Amino acid sequence: MGNFLSCLFSSSSKRSCRGLQPSINESNQRTDAGSNLRSTPSRDNLSTYQINPRELEKYKLHKASWEGKLHKVERLARPGVIDLQDQQLRTPLHLAVARGHLNVVHRLVNEGARLNIVDKQQRTPLVTAVISSTQNPSLFYQICVVLLQGGADAFINAVDIQGKNALHYAIDIQNENLVDLFLSLQHCDPNFRDRDQMTPLHLAVQVNNPTLIQILLSENHETQADPNLPNRNRQTPLHMAASLGYMDIIRTLLQSDLPEPCDPSILDGRQLTAYQLALENHHESCAKLIDEYQQSLTKLSSRREMSEPINEKEINPVMNP
Repeated sequence: MGNFLSCLFSSSSKRSCRGLQPSINESNQRTDAGSNLRSTPSRDNLSTYQINPRELEKYKLHKASWEGKLHKVERLARPGVIDLQDQQLRTPLHLAVARGHLNVVHRLVNEGARLNIVDKQQRTPLVTAVISSTQNPSLFYQICVVLLQGGADAFINAVDIQGKNALHYAIDIQNENLVDLFLSLQHCDPNFRDRDQMTPLHLAVQVNNPTLIQILLSENHETQADPNLPNRNRQTPLHMAASLGYMDIIRTLLQSDLPEPCDPSILDGRQLTAYQLALENHHESCAKLIDEYQQSLTKLSSRREMSEPINEKEINPVMNP
């Protein structure tokens, strides 16, 4: 089926997945789908910790972790202290992660710092690392690896006060390496919904990143994302892409080789298909692509039915054996 569908799309021009990513604010300015999509948090809103110096003086290990003073951390990191939380419920590990002190993070993890403690925003150190990764992606990738090797993968789906987990945030900030890393983990759920019932695929559509879509649907991972799951408005990722006119994402969704292919016949909360949404929002090229895909599925189904051998027992169940 994959080869058949690839022929269908071969005549369409394919632009590079990179360079197609508008800013988060730009994607939210689409008025044709504003009623169906929620706002994506800007990177500025994913702020790192604000520290009160006076408050920091009360917690020696917190202070050493925040300042990246490894020798002090080694001396102070003891049972009963290593997981102590400050007034904002942050542990020394939270602070070391937020500041990007890789060596301190490594030391605290090796000393047995708990990885499932959450701060006042209900964020684990791993979620904090993802949110902070916009500062230095390669450094925070390494920090995430240290946390995961220490056992944070068991809490990979833990959500914060916003109802989002590490994978959701990695998609929001379009950190493709982290998304690929998380999906390689046994416990990571590629279909885990946030509080708005948006799956990771919905979020990837929302930021208009075809590469993220490809990663989520990749056969390289044990479990692939399901393109047919609806959000709160009963819209699948294909509905969203059709509403917004994201041709490259539509193509990626339709071309992907999945156990359960993308289904363009699904109706949203308004009883509309993705094809109808594309037409409604004047994305004729998108509508044409979806229609061609639907026709190809119909032809393929007919060919399969014609090629299936006839079971004479089904025609005449009383036939002698």
